[in-house]
Formats: sequence, C-alpha cells, structure tokens
Amino acid sequence: MKSTQIKLASDNQNKDAQEINSAMGTLDEVTINNNEIGNKIGHTVVTLADQTKNLKNQVSRLNKIIKGVSNLIS
Repeated sequence: MKSTQIKLASDNQNKDAQEINSAMGTLDEVTINNNEIGNKIGHTVVTLADQTKNLKNQVSRLNKIIKGVSNLIS
C-alpha cells in the first residue's frame, strides 16, 4: 500500500514537472517573441523619426517657396 502511494506521488510529481517544463517553454517563446516585437517597434520609431525630420524639411522648403512666390506677386 505504501509503495502504491509512493508511486502515485512520484507519478504526480513527474506530471507536474512536465507541466512546469511546458510552461517554461511557452514562457521562453513568448519572451523571444516580445523581444522581436520590441526590436521591430524600436526600428519603426527610428524610421518614423527620420521620416518626420524629412517631412519637416520638405514643408519648410515648400513654405520658403510659397513665401518667395508670394513676395514676387505682391
């Protein structure tokens, strides 16, 4: 009877260990995915910052052109 209880406890412990290992594997995958997403977001932020700077420069040039044409017309 005691050996049956020990085997049952051992089997349950083994099952729990497998579940923990599975959960840790899932956690690792999620962590890796989150890291990749973070890297992509960081790259996107840099790209958007560059595009914003370029757009501001283009708007500034356009405003200078419009102001110059406006001065010629006046």
